[in-house]
Amino acid sequence: MVTPVMANQYEGLCRTTFLPPAFFLDFEYLLKTKKQVILQGAPGTGKTFVAKEIARFWAGDDRRVRTIQFHESYGYEDFVFGIKPFVDEKTGNTGFRPEQGVFVDYCERIRNSSEPHVLIIDEINRAKSARVFGELLYLLEYRKEAVRLQSGDDFSIPKNLYIIGTMNTADKSIALVDYALRRRFAFVTLKPVVNNQSLVLRHWLSKHEIQNGEEVEALFVALNQLVAERDDVLMVGHSYFMLDEARDQKHFSPELLNLLWKYYVIPLVSEYEYQLKPGEIEQKYGLSAIRSRVEIK
Repeated sequence: MVTPVMANQYEGLCRTTFLPPAFFLDFEYLLKTKKQVILQGAPGTGKTFVAKEIARFWAGDDRRVRTIQFHESYGYEDFVFGIKPFVDEKTGNTGFRPEQGVFVDYCERIRNSSEPHVLIIDEINRAKSARVFGELLYLLEYRKEAVRLQSGDDFSIPKNLYIIGTMNTADKSIALVDYALRRRFAFVTLKPVVNNQSLVLRHWLSKHEIQNGEEVEALFVALNQLVAERDDVLMVGHSYFMLDEARDQKHFSPELLNLLWKYYVIPLVSEYEYQLKPGEIEQKYGLSAIRSRVEIK
């Protein structure tokens, strides 16, 4: 149960993210106990934005937050330790020298600090975790111990380091996470729609006094209910609907809704329903089709 005191504690986070206090109460508990949390969700659910807001809140200072992004070619040499090229300023010749990766370097920088620090790993599932983390997988589970890195140095993770990862659940080619890594992280899911209501969008529409906000939310919910019939991890995120033009005009014009559907919604659901032809996609997920579902209800 979230008490009024707890709600006030997370007031700033709730105001910027439109998420409820209970979400942050749970997230803070997981950071305290697990120290490593992955924020997962469909495209457009604001995972990176929310991760940054939580990290700032938890660390207490932007200077104690660092963000990196994984990708397919990201490896142990980038994250832990590697032999990397450099150019000699005097001779102009290229050579090679051992260098700490971003994770080890950050850990050494904060080791003597008593303040909490947060490392955000965006798109954490886009790299091969076993190759990137190497022997650090052991340390993620046994935080109080040390291991010998491939560099020959003994290394431990500082107790004041917290890790927040983000993960896209829609891309099936990368959605599966190495079980060794999964066991070492807690997972929190951002859902666009919960109990037939939008989790974030309805609060955004209300805050900005969008005149036809009720209609827009109904379309958003109906769209996601239809997508969820295929797979609930493939929903359409609220960020696609949080448009500056609608905010400024306090209204979603018919033209804006059509553009939103044509250039954001349809291309996204076409990726999900790749076996359907364009006409079939429009017939199933087009604005008119979704509006008819709303009107029936």
